[in-house]
Amino acid sequence: MPFAKLLEDVSQIQAPTKPIEDGHSIWELVLHLITAKELIVDLMHGEMRPYEPGDEWPPVSNASAGA
Repeated sequence: MPFAKLLEDVSQIQAPTKPIEDGHSIWELVLHLITAKELIVDLMHGEMRPYEPGDEWPPVSNASAGA
C-alpha cells in the first residue's frame, strides 16, 4: 500500500499528537521519512551535504490544515 494512502484519513488533530511520552507524532515520523529519502537520493546521485545531529528529525514548522 502506498505511504500516502495510509495517511489519507489522518486528521490535523491526530498528525501532531504524541501518543506516548517522549515518542514521535505521525507528522514527525513523516518528516523523518521524507528527510531520509532525500538524503538517500542525494547520496545515490553523488551529492554530499553537511549533516548535523538532529537533522534526521526536522521540526514541524507549520501545523496548519493546509500543511
